[in-house]
Amino acid sequence: MRIAVFFSLFLALAAQAEETPRGAARSHSKTGEDFFKQGRFAEARVEFEAAFALSQEPDLLFNVAKSYEREGSIKEALGAYDRYLALRRDDTETAARVQRMRESLAPAAPILPAPPVSSQRSPWRIVGIAALSVGVAFLGASLGTGIATELDRQSLAGGTLTYSQAMTTADRASKTRAAAFACGSVGAALVITGIPLLVWR
Repeated sequence: MRIAVFFSLFLALAAQAEETPRGAARSHSKTGEDFFKQGRFAEARVEFEAAFALSQEPDLLFNVAKSYEREGSIKEALGAYDRYLALRRDDTETAARVQRMRESLAPAAPILPAPPVSSQRSPWRIVGIAALSVGVAFLGASLGTGIATELDRQSLAGGTLTYSQAMTTADRASKTRAAAFACGSVGAALVITGIPLLVWR
């Protein structure tokens, strides 16, 4: 009879000893949940960690991670999520969310400033501008002398000049015609040379 009583007492104590860690884990988990609801995330995290140490239940690590996340400690939250996913590899939804969190923490590529635009003109561009300017001036002179030549030609054709005046006008027309041709040639050459230099950078 005494043996039976002692044996029953032993079984009861053994069952109680087996139940104590689980009960303590549930107690820590419940306290952690209460703290979490109150916004006391650091204290909730401590309780969830204590519950996990007793029960090794992966969901408690998820709660630890959520507590870190609500605290704003994203790097620590990622570490806790990694511990959780190591035990719950089938939770693809959480794994995808953790990946997005990691990507959001990755430093953005620096935006390099645009290279400064040089305000200094190319020497060849300056030469091109000068050539065009002088060329246009020569073409203008060619046009002017050409007009003068045409007026002299018209005077000669009119037949109103004396012999002396006609000779002077003809001589002048010959010279202005030659000058117009020379100015036109030089001006055209300078313009043709200056345009490529102007656009060459």
